[in-house]
Amino acid sequence: GGIYDTILTERYSHCHNAVCQFFSEVATEDEIQVLYVTSRPVSLASRTRKFLDNLRQQNHGLPDGPVLGFLGNLAQLLVMELVSYQTHHFKAEILWKHVVEPFRKAGLTRGTFQAAFGNTLMDVQAYSMVAVPLSRTYLIKKDKIHSFDRESNDDELVNLTINTRDSAKAWGNAMPR
Repeated sequence: GGIYDTILTERYSHCHNAVCQFFSEVATEDEIQVLYVTSRPVSLASRTRKFLDNLRQQNHGLPDGPVLGFLGNLAQLLVMELVSYQTHHFKAEILWKHVVEPFRKAGLTRGTFQAAFGNTLMDVQAYSMVAVPLSRTYLIKKDKIHSFDRESNDDELVNLTINTRDSAKAWGNAMPR
């Protein structure tokens, strides 16, 4: 699986196609700060950062950004993910504590998140719990990014196998301003 392959064995085969180029294009063109939220334990932070820094797809890497991780140990993580299925609660709590709450205390209540991307429905739940509109929440599956925007006729917003630069622009054009 993902954490075993990417962090413990450092084989980076468990990554969605073309995400490096897509996120690099989005971050560059829209001047967006990328924030990574992971359920990987903070005790593996150096390995997680190494994974993010070294992941390359067609000569593209992921954009720089802070990483928020799980404060518990690996055993607690396994219980959270495989027994209680409560990963979304952890992710929502960490986003609230480290992003939403500081913005609110600074008087910035609108536009904290331009968009949220995840690869599970639990990620979508976590983003909903911190008030990211469903229309700005996206699910990455295989080589496609799906939108939950009810106004869209097609839930497939971006096909990552097509020109990724065009995909990043299409995503940018689909974002409400």
